[in-house]
Amino acid sequence: MTVIVHHLHVSMSERIPWLCEELGVPYELKGYDRDRLMAPAEFKALHPAGTAPVIQDGDLTLAESGACVEYISHKHAQGKLFVPSSRPEYATFLFWWHWSNATLQSALGGAMAAYANGLREGDPRGAFAFGRSKKALSSMNDRLGQSKWLAGEAFTVADLMCVFQVSTFRYFYPIDLGNFIEIPNMAATQKDAAAIECAKQMDHIPWCDDYEKMISGMLYNSLAPELIAGRFRARRFMHKYNNHFPEDATPDTLVKEREDIIRQMFGKVGKEPYMEPPLNVDYGCNITIGDNFYSNFNLMILDCGIVKIGDRVLFGPSVSIFAATHEVEVQSRRDFIEYAGSVTIGDDCWIGGNVTIMPNVKIGKGCTIGAGSIVTKDIPDFSVAIGTPARVVKKVQPVEDLPSETPDAEKTA
Repeated sequence: MTVIVHHLHVSMSERIPWLCEELGVPYELKGYDRDRLMAPAEFKALHPAGTAPVIQDGDLTLAESGACVEYISHKHAQGKLFVPSSRPEYATFLFWWHWSNATLQSALGGAMAAYANGLREGDPRGAFAFGRSKKALSSMNDRLGQSKWLAGEAFTVADLMCVFQVSTFRYFYPIDLGNFIEIPNMAATQKDAAAIECAKQMDHIPWCDDYEKMISGMLYNSLAPELIAGRFRARRFMHKYNNHFPEDATPDTLVKEREDIIRQMFGKVGKEPYMEPPLNVDYGCNITIGDNFYSNFNLMILDCGIVKIGDRVLFGPSVSIFAATHEVEVQSRRDFIEYAGSVTIGDDCWIGGNVTIMPNVKIGKGCTIGAGSIVTKDIPDFSVAIGTPARVVKKVQPVEDLPSETPDAEKTA
């Protein structure tokens, strides 16, 4: 059965279509324009509360975004995106799930109303309102410096519930939040011991404090001398790799000689890699590739974060992996401050041509990513994902579930 989502434009109801997309729940979207800031009468008539969002599922009509999110997830998707009580992060999830509407929304709402009415921090009422907002956003900032998502290492409805407050809420008072409250950044605030330990197992590392910050996802100075030297080294080997084609080369000797160059450039290399030139990387040393890796022409990897590629992975032409990013603040970019995020691609994946993979993404084993897609979030094992942004459109049979090519009788003969 298709859920009907009555969507009041510029409202908390935007959470519901997003949820349905994440869960793969069929839905029909019915939009309603506001009369200035007010909801139209036909929307208010849908539910006694007169508030957005409203969903209809058969004979059921339900309002309140939190209630709608919880209902759809548990009724249609076995509780997906909610953390079970058996998990150690359950209490953390509960806190952020309720924090979004209880603390964040009231804090930002008060600050925006104060600002729209001419109050500033010099006024006691303005100072109180803005102080609450700063405290709330600082809490979010601190949390995202410790964890990829609010409730841990996976996206949950706790993250989804924050979108209205930090984005669309500003429609009602069209101001830049950065003028009076601190917008949280997504960079980490402490070094990642696991990432540093991983780098110790790799070759050609330009060790320095800023390198450790870089692979940890912290803000770092990209002009640190060791990092400049690391990028220079990579460019020397890229030039050598992309232009290596001796006149007396044979297919076998060319493959072997190119492999030797790759092993001098990458952090870790499995058996029988084959990459069609041109190849472009930032450092090379932050890349690990498994056995039997193949990439077609024009692979680009900005490996400021650690990039791990599994066994038997195939890349189409012009694949881009962006494990690097910047802050939105202009001055930060002027000061050459950057931060990075890791990318992991599991075994037996096929990444189609012109696919772009963004920072902090994990693609599970056995996945296919359709040509031209932009991958912005994790893709589960044995999935086919396409689109901009990429979303899962089907699942494929896991390899371990496939019938054996050799009958049991032959194995035991």
